[in-house]
Amino acid sequence: MYLIGLTGNIATGKSTVCDILTQLGARVIDADLVAHAVLRRGSAAWRQLVQAFGYDILQYDGTVDRRKLGALVFDDAEKLQTLEQLTHPAVGTELALMIRDALDEPDADTAILVVEAVKLYESGIHEFMDALWVVTAPRAEQKRRLMQDRGMSQAEAEARLNAQPALKEKLERAAVTIDNGGSIETLRVQVMRAFVEINPAQTRDKTALLQKWLRLAPAPPTIESAPAAREPVETSPAPPTIESAPAASESREISSAPPTIESAPAASEPVETSPAPPPAIESAPAASEPLETSPAPPPAIEPTSATSEPAETPAPIAREPEWSVRRARPADARMLSELLARIEGRDEPIGREEMLERFGKFGYWLAYTDDQPIALAAWQAENLAAIVRELWAENDAYAARAFPPLLAAIQAEANALTCEVVALVVPARAAPLAAIAAQTAGYASSDVAQLHKLWRSVIEPLLTDNATLYTKQLREIVTKPI
Repeated sequence: MYLIGLTGNIATGKSTVCDILTQLGARVIDADLVAHAVLRRGSAAWRQLVQAFGYDILQYDGTVDRRKLGALVFDDAEKLQTLEQLTHPAVGTELALMIRDALDEPDADTAILVVEAVKLYESGIHEFMDALWVVTAPRAEQKRRLMQDRGMSQAEAEARLNAQPALKEKLERAAVTIDNGGSIETLRVQVMRAFVEINPAQTRDKTALLQKWLRLAPAPPTIESAPAAREPVETSPAPPTIESAPAASESREISSAPPTIESAPAASEPVETSPAPPPAIESAPAASEPLETSPAPPPAIEPTSATSEPAETPAPIAREPEWSVRRARPADARMLSELLARIEGRDEPIGREEMLERFGKFGYWLAYTDDQPIALAAWQAENLAAIVRELWAENDAYAARAFPPLLAAIQAEANALTCEVVALVVPARAAPLAAIAAQTAGYASSDVAQLHKLWRSVIEPLLTDNATLYTKQLREIVTKPI
């Protein structure tokens, strides 16, 4: 698994970069969200914070008031250091647990995991990353974002920017620097160019990370702590009983209980005079004769032939192929370019540049059976709306089965991006598939004129004449666009 540490100062647009990386197929862990979880009411870190800073940092329901805590440590370097000493180990441990779980996933060898953290260097997590990415922006743009997007006054924005650590050390160590001072299109191109250069095969071993943050002891000491148990195994690969009874090696071939042979050494003589399996047959002479006179097995099978025939009839095992649903990865680019060309009726696969552009614009989800793609859904997010722009399936039966889990995966990603609605807006050739998706996944036919104005502003331009719109609302409507 390739691990990217992504950092940058306040209001540089780290989250926007992470959104693009997610669309390209990477998994993202937001260390700030992890810190929220670590400081949940009643946790060990929560108790340590209350002990260090008092109950005044809590809200009425007992949760940490991050604004109060931030104001408390903002101008006090000693208190800030105390806060970091209490929270960084807990956050690091939780991150290590999440990374360990990701390493256990089936696609871990090709997976790309991004850890977004403002304090990436200060916490020491950067030491274990395969690559460090730093996001920058001009100070004037940072100030504008703080005032416009976060509602800060000019004085507050200036104070926050002045308190940010210098970027010089981070930039010196960075493998990739992303300049987020321009348009979203320029940013997307930078991220895509850096993303396609990633080689998951060049990943570092993650054992040191897990040992440090999970306090795991290396395995060798636990083995050396019991030398007495190792010596017999090393000095004698075969048990000592072979030395005391050299003829026992022959008897072990026909007898699964060597101790009985050792206790009766006289029994070794019959074994020597008849090296063939007869000793096992002599114990049942009545059964040995039929076996010798009729080497073919039928006589032994005849008594149970009535029951054996039904057992043989289901010889061809009709097993339903396994299904799986997953997000398309960069390694799927060639396969996806050929598949999309077939879907769109093109004569040749989609070119690499266009494919990279599509990966930056859409998230592709695939359904597989027997390692072959049998259904696809592509989507994008804008202004709180998740829009499914492409649907495909090998046949209607596959569509009815594959679209519900595909759309459920898209809905989960849309929820994570705080989207409020998912809309099916597909080309005319996919209209019958959209009807199947709507019926099987619980989408309703909608009138675009009745949609919220924010949704309508991005959905309406995509609708073709006489196209049927299907939607599913995910959460309560808000009035502020993302």
